[in-house]
Amino acid sequence: MSEEQLKAFWAAAENDPSLREKIKSSTQLKTVWLHDGDVDTQKEADAVVAIAKEAGFTITVEEALESF
Repeated sequence: MSEEQLKAFWAAAENDPSLREKIKSSTQLKTVWLHDGDVDTQKEADAVVAIAKEAGFTITVEEALESF
């Protein structure tokens, strides 16, 4: 179920300007959103999980890492 949450979170980020701005403004996540550079780190995954949780989604760090 958490993988479905991850997909829903990324879809929501694509369609929600406020959520997208939170991701873009996160120093750790700039490379994730722009698909530029090495993003396979714990900090990026932790940031994704925290932002997703705040937005009402439940994902794991492992799933976040796999989504990069």
